[in-house]
Amino acid sequence: MHTAASRFILDELQRNLKQKVFWDEEALQRLRKRLRLAFTVLEPRIRIHAIKRVEADNRILECAVEDKADVLITGDLRDIRPLGHFQGIAILTPREFLQKYFPSISD
Repeated sequence: MHTAASRFILDELQRNLKQKVFWDEEALQRLRKRLRLAFTVLEPRIRIHAIKRVEADNRILECAVEDKADVLITGDLRDIRPLGHFQGIAILTPREFLQKYFPSISD
């Protein structure tokens, strides 16, 4: 299974972990290094404006489209997940992803 993220996504993850979970800078840097090894980090060249309420959410869609992803996994239940699909890409919550692709470990 191929996984991709953009710098925007990695920055957003780091910001959320710092602000909402109170990770310290050292832990954030260790995570970022590991994620760069696990993910293909790309910079989307396309621009999408499908989500009006939170423009930054379009950066997530741009990464998925640029990567020609099969699945976009999101916890954003307000703006991204309700799309269901975007340009042929299934949009699933982490739980839905595990249930669909790893049913034996999601119970």
